[in-house]
Amino acid sequence: MYDITKDFINNENGQLMEGFLYDVPQSMIHLLFILREPNCPDEQTFWLKNALHGLTGRGRNGNKILNTFSRLACFALGKQSEDILAECAFINLYPYDGKPRVYRNSGFTKTINAIRTPSDGTIMYHRKDGKEIDITTIADKRIKLFEHLSGTDIRHIVTVGDIFNCISSGDNDPSPERIIKKNGDSFRIGSFKWDERIKVYEYYHPCAPCVNYRLIDEAIAEIISD
Repeated sequence: MYDITKDFINNENGQLMEGFLYDVPQSMIHLLFILREPNCPDEQTFWLKNALHGLTGRGRNGNKILNTFSRLACFALGKQSEDILAECAFINLYPYDGKPRVYRNSGFTKTINAIRTPSDGTIMYHRKDGKEIDITTIADKRIKLFEHLSGTDIRHIVTVGDIFNCISSGDNDPSPERIIKKNGDSFRIGSFKWDERIKVYEYYHPCAPCVNYRLIDEAIAEIISD
């Protein structure tokens, strides 16, 4: 099995800023969550894992993120488990800084564009604080991680719509069991561009006001009943 921890990003002190949400063997990890960018001026810690284990405050949205992730993991993995997040890993596509909303010139936008269209040159992100981030290196690391997922037991990815468009071959899963939106439409399920055995599930950002636990729970019940 390929050691996927080699492809996670470390902070300036060499500590992981992302990865497994529990300290478990890699063989237990079956699902990867991918969000856009952290809502902070300069992220250098694995905030979500620290919040999960009570090592830092959860803030206004911490509980909602973890509750939503737990439900989405139960849906994707097709089972109910209080310890479901022990089977999950997490990354922000762009890991270092961000705002509540994604902007055209943000680090995330530059990263996702560099993944879609790899460049022979170097793409830099010039932050307002004067710090420069090498987007090309981040995109290359993300592509390497995606290429290596086939060598792991990860067979499910949960992400938001714009990342789904980037990493999925489209909504091509015929299964009728879906998470339904409030308007009656369903969220998409596609195949991973780097390995069609891996399913990619679309959902709202877990902080979004439109997150609906009842509709996720109904989708879980539908999956488990089959």
